[in-house]
Amino acid sequence: MAALLARGARVLTRPHRALQLPIRQLSDSGGWPRIDAASVVDDATAAAFRRDGAVKLEGLASPRWVEALRAAAEKNLADPGPLCDEHAQAAGTGGRFHDDQFLWTRHDTFREWVQESGVAAVAARAMGSETAHIFYDQLFVKEPGTVAPTPWHNDTSYWHLRGDMICSVWVALDDVPAERGLGYVRGSHRSKLVHRVTNFSGDDHSDRNTYDGAAELPPVPEVTDDDEVLRWDMAPGDALLFNSYALHGAPGNPSTTSARRRGYATRWCGDDVRYEERPGTMNAGWVAAGFDNGLVNGAPIACALHPDCARPRKHAQAPRSRKFSTAARSFSTATWCADRQAKAAVDIEAAGKTLGLEFYEFSFVDVFGAQRSKLVPASRVTEMATDGAGFAGFAAWLDQDPSSGDVLAMPDASTLTQLPWNPRVGYLACDLVWQGDYLDHAPRNALRAMLRKLGDRGLTMKTGVECEFFLLDPATGAVADALDASSKPCYDAMSLMRRFDIISEVMTAMEALGWGPYQADHEDANGQFEINWDFDDALVTADRHVLFKYLVKSVAQRHGLRATFMPKPFQATTGSGCHAHVSLHDETGKNVCADSSGTLGLSTTARHFVAGVLDEASALCALTNPTVNSYKRLNASGTNSGSTWSPAAATWSGNNRSALVRVPDQKRFEVRLADSAANPYLLPAALAAAGLEGLEAGAEPPAPAVGNLYEDAPATAKCLPRHLSTALAALNLSEGLRRQLGDGFVDSYVKLRKAHLAEFSRQVSPWEREQYLDA
Repeated sequence: MAALLARGARVLTRPHRALQLPIRQLSDSGGWPRIDAASVVDDATAAAFRRDGAVKLEGLASPRWVEALRAAAEKNLADPGPLCDEHAQAAGTGGRFHDDQFLWTRHDTFREWVQESGVAAVAARAMGSETAHIFYDQLFVKEPGTVAPTPWHNDTSYWHLRGDMICSVWVALDDVPAERGLGYVRGSHRSKLVHRVTNFSGDDHSDRNTYDGAAELPPVPEVTDDDEVLRWDMAPGDALLFNSYALHGAPGNPSTTSARRRGYATRWCGDDVRYEERPGTMNAGWVAAGFDNGLVNGAPIACALHPDCARPRKHAQAPRSRKFSTAARSFSTATWCADRQAKAAVDIEAAGKTLGLEFYEFSFVDVFGAQRSKLVPASRVTEMATDGAGFAGFAAWLDQDPSSGDVLAMPDASTLTQLPWNPRVGYLACDLVWQGDYLDHAPRNALRAMLRKLGDRGLTMKTGVECEFFLLDPATGAVADALDASSKPCYDAMSLMRRFDIISEVMTAMEALGWGPYQADHEDANGQFEINWDFDDALVTADRHVLFKYLVKSVAQRHGLRATFMPKPFQATTGSGCHAHVSLHDETGKNVCADSSGTLGLSTTARHFVAGVLDEASALCALTNPTVNSYKRLNASGTNSGSTWSPAAATWSGNNRSALVRVPDQKRFEVRLADSAANPYLLPAALAAAGLEGLEAGAEPPAPAVGNLYEDAPATAKCLPRHLSTALAALNLSEGLRRQLGDGFVDSYVKLRKAHLAEFSRQVSPWEREQYLDA
């Protein structure tokens, strides 16, 4: 093996001509040279990368970067981290083969390279990915006298990953002649094989021990004279971009008179990569050293330890903690990508086979919150998940006309859920694509856009919802339980337990799905209930909110009842709300809402967000209270129980349920505006948009209100709209929500809601007939 590495079977040392052009550098405001990814990865480079698995990028790191990285490397050699490995050499040979990992979490220079240099954008462009999550970085130093070669291997075999979009960018910090540097077996990445992994210690490949648990994997294939091995002469700043499935290796540095060889590598994960624990991977060592990413099998590589760096942020900070939070879903994908969707389709098919699924429900929610679906047999799921399920947008509440082409529902593989009440079916939440890109007024797309904007500010929004519903007799429309007749039925034990069969079935299903249901109760109206589950990232909660309504309706129907999320089905009793609990977190997962010195214990960030919600309250009503019926609940007259439990003005307070925004503790705040007809995606999207306005303006809320704010709100507090038309007018005129949500979204939403309002205005109600038949 060592001899083969030295001679390099059919070594090709001429790099592709297109790759020899000097790399264009941009200058950012911080003074660091920043790489222009578009000039680095042109069409020829991308094609060579796909074909060969490895390409040289000449001059990727500027001289200034090289100087800085060299200095940082020396600091690391003097003070290595917990994952440092000084690979043992044969007795008497001397030399030092040093490597260390996660340097970017400890050294500012390495962090700047990872997050600010633009190298992540280079990796993303080469992989055809919208994102580039740093998996880890690694420093290699081979001192003179290092006999041991780097054996032939591919990197993915060592990594707890699954996916195609995995690559490395290795930057030379010293001159490395082709015959002494890394060699790549041309085209070997196309096998996508995971091999038995070996240690790098010792001077003979045959002596190396396999890592524990990896013996059942196939060995690394032998590299023969028939293989083409790509090598390049490397100058300081030159880089090798290679697919992590590519077989590669390097000879030792045995001469005691030769220069040492230093290289710095960054490892990148794209859109399709998922966490996959396997025997023999590096994860156990990472966890033992304190680098626990908290991910579970099948989770995207998106968390504090592996942030997306494709769009560098000037003030991004590396995580300093040794423990990292569970992954948040990534929202950085701003444009639709056919290649990424094709890979998701393969993931869906594979997961479905494991679950034994026979059918797939491709589902989306239209602007009015109505759930729309198509049923796809397992035999056609890969095709449909790749190409999308076609829907006539005009037939749903989307801003389309009959001449518009199909809207394509593209399933999000991460949402695949085996329906508890019908385990033959796998449910998939879909994003809507029209004419090759995301449909901007589709609710799920709108939420993702708002979460990207928060992400640009280094923030993640987590939410929990309390979505109330009624159980009715489907024949009469009355409350199904005739015994549930108290004027104050809230928390009534007997009424709750008479519906134990339905409530328990719903909660058991939620438990099986991993949602963490923690309580259910009878609410303030007869026949009204609420079931609560754990908060999560806003998109995760929104997806679950959709599925929760589907679950409750389906289970109720199985028991001969009808569940409704109508805001105000009965005039004399309390309507159904959908209170949203909101918390804000930084890129490390730390909650940034709390500040004991701030008003009501909230931080400046949280107060700015709350101020935005209060300032935009009237316009928000069009989105959070979206129906004509909503305004029978909002600003309603008295109810049998003595309270409407719905806000009347734009107020905030401490643990006071009569306020629009309640602050029950320092880590979160509750927005009590929405009703249960609110679109599960547009509710958090609207709150994020208003919060962003407050953050960008640095707005502060007024003094917290006190007392019963249903009856005695401050005179300065804005009253909430009394009709949908008023709320729509406020949304139409809101510069702030237009700025955040976009004119396209606001125009489409207002247009569709006005059409619905016009339809309502044409109806003749029983009340009108009663009042005016004798006119």
